[in-house]
Amino acid sequence: MNDLLWISTDPVPGAMTVEGIRAHGNDHLAKATDIVAGIRALKDASDEALTWEATFGALDDCSLALELSATLPSLMHMTHPDAAVREAAAEAEPKVSVFVTNLLMDADLATVFKRTASRITNNELRITPERQKLVEETLRDYRRNGLELPPEKQAQLRKLNEELTDLGQKFETTIAEAQPFIEIEPSQLKGLPESFIAEH
Repeated sequence: MNDLLWISTDPVPGAMTVEGIRAHGNDHLAKATDIVAGIRALKDASDEALTWEATFGALDDCSLALELSATLPSLMHMTHPDAAVREAAAEAEPKVSVFVTNLLMDADLATVFKRTASRITNNELRITPERQKLVEETLRDYRRNGLELPPEKQAQLRKLNEELTDLGQKFETTIAEAQPFIEIEPSQLKGLPESFIAEH
């Protein structure tokens, strides 16, 4: 993409409220949705339209948008002092998880990437070794994430992915809210600075 203004500002100040963190996650997810729609629209395009920038390069931008959609909300979910903000922040991760699952089971997208990969294999497109690795890993991820499964197995996989996301969030919440402590005798504090003892 030529226009990356959507990542050029500090997101933290605007994400400290319920509305702000919700908008942060949703805005970046919307950006990812727009990028994917652009790639999907190339399904029946001519081979010449299947450039690096329009296909795998756009997918790389989509990955960035998804990362931005989830990372700051995840941090706010675990650390923000306001429970309402933490709850709003927790909304982002399941949405991103569903998006990624759908992305990797999208046959139209896979068709675009496979056709572009064929152009690369046939030396119609020349790319760097780093980009070649992205191509190989993208096609691998489509195979591994159920694209070739029958519909009933895909539905089962979607459900499992949702359960994993839910369990992961519950684990993170438990860790964030935990207040561990130990009981010790005063004599066991010998050698520790008084300031440290006072703080604890």
